[in-house]
Amino acid sequence: MSAPPPTLPPTPPMPIDEVPSLPDPVPPVPEFLHAESTSAGPAVALAAIGGDHTRPSPYRQVFPDLLQAYERGRYNDVVRLAEEAEVVFPAMKERPTRLLVTIPLVLSYLSIDDLAAAHWALVRLPRVLHTFGPTRALEELLSTIAHRDHAQVYAATKNLISVTTGSLKGEDELDLAIKPLVESFLQTYRTRLIAILSRAYPSILAADAAAYLGMSPEEAVSTCKSMGWIYDEAMVSLRPAPAAQEPPSSVTVPTAFHSSLAPSTLMDFVGIANGASRLESAI
Repeated sequence: MSAPPPTLPPTPPMPIDEVPSLPDPVPPVPEFLHAESTSAGPAVALAAIGGDHTRPSPYRQVFPDLLQAYERGRYNDVVRLAEEAEVVFPAMKERPTRLLVTIPLVLSYLSIDDLAAAHWALVRLPRVLHTFGPTRALEELLSTIAHRDHAQVYAATKNLISVTTGSLKGEDELDLAIKPLVESFLQTYRTRLIAILSRAYPSILAADAAAYLGMSPEEAVSTCKSMGWIYDEAMVSLRPAPAAQEPPSSVTVPTAFHSSLAPSTLMDFVGIANGASRLESAI
């Protein structure tokens, strides 16, 4: 009889892992997008789209550029290109092929830990696309991350791959790219999560680390060791490598205040108040 999976201990609240508030109104398009859409750099990047409104889907034109930037870890470039594509072609916003832009955009925002921006990227989709399988899978993934339900993040990513594959007829590039896109995000997510755990716990059981990372205990041990963690075979636990201790910085003891920097006194305050009163009387 197999042992039940370990129950994850609660992650202590930490500023780096705070859940952002997600307000309801959809914000307007940022001004910098309008400004950058006329600049030389984005114009060159969007040349692949061509501005040819007679083509079935301009989103298909920019998709290879998004993939290339994403594969290189240039998530800010993905964000810029995807946001501009949405601004340049608003008349086609209800086409299902918009997901060719939205999926890399949301995954890029999640990779840089900007949950609020990922939320807006989904909220502003037309209502008809909110019933589409990949959109709902992205919403599920965002929700699990926002609620720090780490064990469910990996199930949500598997669902995203499954639902997206074959969802857009004729979009073979998306079918081939969705798994590498998601796996790249997971690598970034796990790296960030390990950094958070290293601040949260002096040590953690290998089984708990495996549950956090969505891996087998052996894989979790190997992954953590590659990031400098120390494995205790006797305790079957992992502990972060001790951070290099910085030498204490010298503290300068302040000398007596210069007369011009002396702290204010009650008499100074009274003098200022009287001066203000006389000024009001003169006015």
